[in-house]
Amino acid sequence: MMALSKKLGITIYNRATDGKVFVPVSENSWDDDRAFTQLIKHKSPDLRLAVSRETYGKHRWTDSSNVRVVVVGAMAEQIKTERQNRTEARSTQRKESNDQWTRERVNRDAADKFYEGQNIAAMFAPAFGEMKNVAAICALVNREMPKTGKTKAATAELHVELAKAALWHGLHKPRCEGPVAMAKHLKKVATTWGVELPVDLVEIAKKYEPVSTETPTGE
Repeated sequence: MMALSKKLGITIYNRATDGKVFVPVSENSWDDDRAFTQLIKHKSPDLRLAVSRETYGKHRWTDSSNVRVVVVGAMAEQIKTERQNRTEARSTQRKESNDQWTRERVNRDAADKFYEGQNIAAMFAPAFGEMKNVAAICALVNREMPKTGKTKAATAELHVELAKAALWHGLHKPRCEGPVAMAKHLKKVATTWGVELPVDLVEIAKKYEPVSTETPTGE
């Protein structure tokens, strides 16, 4: 190790003088190691060589399977603090993402119950009332042609399928926000399509709103 220390210009780690705290210098190419690169480039006095066996190859900065570069002193404390802060920030971000995913899942489930329970697609079916070409409608909604003699009844059902397919593309965000958001969105669509909806649709939607998934906090 003495020869390597002399070659690299980096002192050998001594616990008695360098303290217990040391941080191994990043060796992963996917890590943001620009700061470490600068420390090594400028032979920072906070760098040390420490024994560390690498089973699957050699340490990046020493080209040795038994010795690696570490940081000691105030710099090590700073790096440990920064790493801890990043870890906590990632943990908080993951929790917030998980909480958001949970809220959206609960809202989607409630919105879907509202949508199906109130038969929303049927309310928009009249917008497609002028479409009489059953074969074309079947092609659009990926359905088989109705049997002979059942075309009239099937056409009404197909208009509902058309409405459902047309509505679906714009429902992702409202579904994630819940039944009331969906109802408000549907009222806007109805205005555009020239379809009449129940005047109390939003009030009806409120009955489907999920119980809050937030954890109550004490005062």
